Amino acid sequence: MGEGAEYTPETVNEAFHSLTDMESDMLCKPWYFSSGLPDGNVSNNTDYTVVPAGDRMDLLEDCFDIAALDNNPLDAIRAAEAAM
Repeated sequence: MGEGAEYTPETVNEAFHSLTDMESDMLCKPWYFSSGLPDGNVSNNTDYTVVPAGDRMDLLEDCFDIAALDNNPLDAIRAAEAAM
């Protein structure tokens, strides 16, 4: 947003909506932001498992989908993602 920017809910949301091609080595798949998905947004709905190994963390389980449960909208969100 730049130095001296005014940080309000509106300006921050606008900045998030303006992001494209967001990548990180901490995410299993590209991150996105979309208010058009059912019940909001859960763009980071994959995970991986790491375990301590001396002075580092080792990968135990590679990327997997976080389980869709009664208290999250992941089934509906994944169906909407597939349709996009």
